[in-house]
Amino acid sequence: MDFKKLIGLLLVLFIGVVSAENLRISVEGLNFFESENRTLVDVNYSIKYNDLTFKVNDDKSGAIAGLRVEVKIVSGEKILHQESFAEKIIITTLEDIESTSLEHIDRYSFDYASPGNMLEMTFIDLVSNETYIFKKVLPVINDKFISDVELNDYITKGNKERYQYMYRGDYLYKANPSRIFYKETSDSVYCYFQLTGLTRNSKIDWKYNYSIEIKDGFQQQVDYIEKSGVYANSTASIKQGINIEALSKGIYYITIKNMDKFENNRNSTDFSISDYVGPSYNILADLDDEYQLMKYFGYSQSSVLWKNFLTSKKRREINQFWMRYSNAVNQPVETFLGKLKEKVEYANRKYSHHKQGWSSDRGKIYILFGAPDEIEKFLVGEVDATDKYDSEALIDKRAVFNDKEYEIWRYTSTKLASYTFFDINMNNSHKLVYVYNDPNITVSSDYKFYFGQDFDENRLK
Repeated sequence: MDFKKLIGLLLVLFIGVVSAENLRISVEGLNFFESENRTLVDVNYSIKYNDLTFKVNDDKSGAIAGLRVEVKIVSGEKILHQESFAEKIIITTLEDIESTSLEHIDRYSFDYASPGNMLEMTFIDLVSNETYIFKKVLPVINDKFISDVELNDYITKGNKERYQYMYRGDYLYKANPSRIFYKETSDSVYCYFQLTGLTRNSKIDWKYNYSIEIKDGFQQQVDYIEKSGVYANSTASIKQGINIEALSKGIYYITIKNMDKFENNRNSTDFSISDYVGPSYNILADLDDEYQLMKYFGYSQSSVLWKNFLTSKKRREINQFWMRYSNAVNQPVETFLGKLKEKVEYANRKYSHHKQGWSSDRGKIYILFGAPDEIEKFLVGEVDATDKYDSEALIDKRAVFNDKEYEIWRYTSTKLASYTFFDINMNNSHKLVYVYNDPNITVSSDYKFYFGQDFDENRLK
């Protein structure tokens, strides 16, 4: 059995005791306002797959890692709370073991904040026994008018089946406890924080004002944002993006200030922009071709703006889009793109003519939905496709493309829809001329122009 850190695992098995090494895991604890003037503490933690130790299945069908978390909250000598739990990380693609982009992320939340209280969390890799200990004092923040600041890779509405614990309301906040960002994967650093109103228990709308100042490592201001708004509750939850496109690599300091004239009305944190060491996620060699492929899946940037992007900006847009799309469909980005690449290659083999198959109409439908459950092929005028038309009748009905091939793709297992393609030039360049029950796919032609004015549309459904 060959897998990462095999020697260390054998020592555990045969000797039984091994000195623990530091586990590479990012952890941070943040204070937020909770109801009844309590302080809620969110501890976000994440670990890259290549920093975990996986045990490969005997049949090489996948691998499993485990992370044990031991929690203790104390006040002096008194233990206020103690628990432990284990988390499994299961992968089905062995290449993911060395991934620097895939990560296990979780959150532990509680409200034991009080002067003198201390949190201690021990993280243990269950295969290697490597450990990491995180400690945090737990002061209340009731004397402040601004919470701690959480930094996120992105904030979006998405599929709640994944990262349920990272949602606040309808939005997924993808926390980044390492505070290291890459311009290839993020166009902005997304901040989440809370502001409190003039009267903590007031139910009357209040206007809030805040500013965000960003300085570089030389304490020079590189960005400044002022915003205002109205909130119905006494605590306003704010999400604010900071564009990092123009920033070079290095450390940056953020100061967020509640601009009402109070003490304790500001909070600061920092983040870094680093060289990207992860993979590039493009499927096609040409970045402009990749743009067209992303358009299939809903990428909304206009072609005019895309053409004006620098190459670095295009690569960042591509990485960001595929990462977010794969998250929305609840798949690791490497897994999703592996399947997508197979579809593109199949489309190129089957549907190429004077242009590559992935860019053809049939290639697009295959890439989006996979192989159809049923394919029917006909010639215009065939008995089983149109009725018994003789040539003169076809001309009368204006079926001017008699004896040209068309095919109907029907999907019945995962959806109920059909797509009809017409081979106008008889060179495998089938054009999509009819769609049934899929409002997201449009056609630019009227099928009657190809089949005749009296053609029975029901035959194409």
